[in-house]
Amino acid sequence: TALVAGAFGFPGGARNNASNPVEALSSFCTTGNFRPNHGNFLPQATPAPYSIKVVSPTGDMYKPGQAVSVTIQSNGASTFKGFFMQGDATEASFAGELNCPGFGHQVTFCGRSGITHSDATPKTKVQCRWTPPDFQIGKVQFTATIVENFSIFWTGVKSEAILSPDPTSMTYEQKSLQVREQLMGQLQQGASSLVNRLQSQLGPNGIARLFDQSQKQGQSNIPGVVNNLSSWFGGQGQTSNSNINSNSNQRRQNSNAFAFGGNTGMSQYQQFFGGQ
Repeated sequence: TALVAGAFGFPGGARNNASNPVEALSSFCTTGNFRPNHGNFLPQATPAPYSIKVVSPTGDMYKPGQAVSVTIQSNGASTFKGFFMQGDATEASFAGELNCPGFGHQVTFCGRSGITHSDATPKTKVQCRWTPPDFQIGKVQFTATIVENFSIFWTGVKSEAILSPDPTSMTYEQKSLQVREQLMGQLQQGASSLVNRLQSQLGPNGIARLFDQSQKQGQSNIPGVVNNLSSWFGGQGQTSNSNINSNSNQRRQNSNAFAFGGNTGMSQYQQFFGGQ
């Protein structure tokens, strides 16, 4: 049974569920069932008078770096005021990057693969552009919630076209290994730089003396060593540690954004790599 989450209706587009962002993330970005919180009104049970047209330069495939045209359009004279659309991939929660210049803006709870309307003016067509990531994410289909007015809307409107990955592009597993290796290399480089700095400040045996001192003080852990660094450097140790943590976090976020086509946060990165 798919979870259906609610969000308050806004003229400027869908917003995160501030009271429960985890629910918003899990529902909106994995089921495609974005239901506007329009009082007691429910989604229409009839077929939507709208469709999602997908045109790829490579036919029924997507290739890294090649933009795909994605258009929400009316099948007749009906207009719509709002929409929420996302790329839904079989092997990733966040599928590439969606942009609708002049019509919509990206939402914060679906990486860069979710987009919503910028205003509530009636429209018959919204033209968007989807840019796939540089690795395979399985088959991709586009799903939308389309709002005709406050009381009439449709959820789970899907594109007829389903795009398949270019078989010659990097696989999901290859990309995860590449990012992991890059991250480990950056962390090792940072650790090596720290050790070299400590040795230059403390001398060849300074680090060993630092750990010995921490052991004698009953602080046989990293915070204890950092405290001793502060005393050795006159407070510089703690500052250095803070800077190192900050730089390390930034590197992890950069690697995460590189892999997912957007800054999806460290929780998604950890989930992607099994909590590592």
